[in-house]
Amino acid sequence: MNGIATQTKVAEWASSIADLSEKLAHQITGHTTNERDLESVLLYLKLIRHSTLMRDVSRLIALNPKQRLTDVFILLRCMLEDFITVYYLKMNNYDRQLIIQYMAEGFHNRISMMEETAALNKRFYKGSLEGLIPFDYVQQEKQRITSNPDNNELFSNKREFKFKRFPSVREVIKALPVNDSTIANVPSLISWIQYSEYVHHSIVSARGDADDRVNDVQIRQLKSTMLYAFKLIEFVKDRLIEREFPIHFEPNVELMDELTANTINGEELWRDLNSNEI
Repeated sequence: MNGIATQTKVAEWASSIADLSEKLAHQITGHTTNERDLESVLLYLKLIRHSTLMRDVSRLIALNPKQRLTDVFILLRCMLEDFITVYYLKMNNYDRQLIIQYMAEGFHNRISMMEETAALNKRFYKGSLEGLIPFDYVQQEKQRITSNPDNNELFSNKREFKFKRFPSVREVIKALPVNDSTIANVPSLISWIQYSEYVHHSIVSARGDADDRVNDVQIRQLKSTMLYAFKLIEFVKDRLIEREFPIHFEPNVELMDELTANTINGEELWRDLNSNEI
């Protein structure tokens, strides 16, 4: 391995990170399968998703020609959202109330999706289209959730079926303190913002995909993003050690050295992506 960023190297790094993430996830379930340990559940699920995303990123980078990175950026935007979430929890000492809020946000989003689907079914098919959720099913699901006392802590107002809310990524970014730790992770925040453009798609991003000068910067940016993908695993590992989990996890020192060698920093990334010459 070497530290020079090419598409082939980024694919190799992503594959190695996926392997590390999956191994660490199994360390969690090897210690506990208690679903009421919400922190362990959250960290395990993040690692499993992390492994899946990074394997897909590795395959896409390896298979696609040079100017076909949009799908990679979309997946990495999801990964960076997870990184920012884990970093935010880390900065708040994995406060249990924040973890409860995160879990509650998932319930809120699921019910909202079901209600929107039922509304479309009612509007266009008078609620009769098989396969689309009807409103009575939504009510049954709400009843199932509220009848389970284990879910009580998820509600801000159970009577009105209102869940506690976890801040959005943009709200998290605004809430992060300006200190050495956050400054060291600023490139992850910048990349999340930049990759968001590919999720929503724009003429600017589409034209940039066909520009070799833009692509050269993007490859350098991918190396920076791989560093934060690696750091997500390190954050979880450190937390498991703090909690005295009996983990046996060998850090990949060579991979860390490669990812930190001459990696683009926040100032360079912002300057290069906004250069008048690109």
